[in-house]
Order: sequence, then C-alpha cells, then structure tokens
Amino acid sequence: MEDSKKQLAYFFTKLRRKQEGLKYIWVLEFQGNGNIHYHILTNLKIDIDTNRYRKSERHKEVEREFSDKYWKHGFVDIRDLKAEGNTNVAKYLTAYITKDMMDKEMNGKRIFGYSKSTADKPIVTKILQEVKDQQEILKLFEEYDINFTNSYSIGSFGDKMNYFDMVKKEKKE
Repeated sequence: MEDSKKQLAYFFTKLRRKQEGLKYIWVLEFQGNGNIHYHILTNLKIDIDTNRYRKSERHKEVEREFSDKYWKHGFVDIRDLKAEGNTNVAKYLTAYITKDMMDKEMNGKRIFGYSKSTADKPIVTKILQEVKDQQEILKLFEEYDINFTNSYSIGSFGDKMNYFDMVKKEKKE
C-alpha cells in the first residue's frame, strides 16, 4: 500500500505542474482481488465532452494520453460528475470512505486525502457502526446543528450509510 501511495503522490506532483491551483480529494479502495485503486475528484481542466452512456473515440484517446503521461499503473476513467448526474459529490466520496473504514484491517491507515488548497476540508470525526437511531447520533454531537441528512444504500448487501452535514454551533457569550 505504501508504494501505491508514493505513486499517487508523484501523480499529484505531475498534475500540479500542469495546472496551477489544482484541488483534489482522493479515496483508496481495495478491489475484490486485493488490488488498490483510487477514486479522485479534481478541478483539473480536461477539454472533452463526456457522455453518460457512451464514450466517444476522442474521450478514449484523452484517457489513453492522460494515462501515458500521468498514471502508468493501471487504467484511467475520466468522468464529469455533473454530466453523469452525480451531483452529490459527498455521497460519491463518503460511500467509498465508509466502505473501507469499516474494514478492521484498515484501522489507523490513511484511506483518503486532499490537497492543501482544497476549500472546506473534509473532517471525519467518528464512524458509528452500531447506532440504533438518529437520536443516538444527535446526543453525541449536541454542539452541532444539522444542515442536511440523508441515508444511502452501499453495495448490494443492504449496507446503509447515514450522511449528516453538520456545522458547529456558535458559542453564546
């Protein structure tokens, strides 16, 4: 895993040379065969039209060129989340983060990261595996107000992730 993360760090070094002000968030995921792959969200400008259903030859060519230049350790799949209908970026990322954080062998290992310039850096406070209801969670985070909450199914095993967007309450003087 450490070699893979070194390759990822070098990948971002090359991308920062290409685009000033690069912002990114990455999530490590293990495939069923044990291989590592990454999900990466970035503000990298790539000039292609993306299609939700079928990639054009130009799109495939851009992916090959990108892979040859920046990532020679596997395939590259470039998508525009807005064009794909994946407008809830938090859902996309937290599904992968939560999945691997639940793995006991990953305890204490870094499975996600982000650029220093990323605004509103993500904060993982706690993973709550055996929470019976929302009231239990609210008791643990009484110093926070909830902006948004939703539940998402993860995978085909009926796993469920509860997502809470919270803001720390301002202290009254």
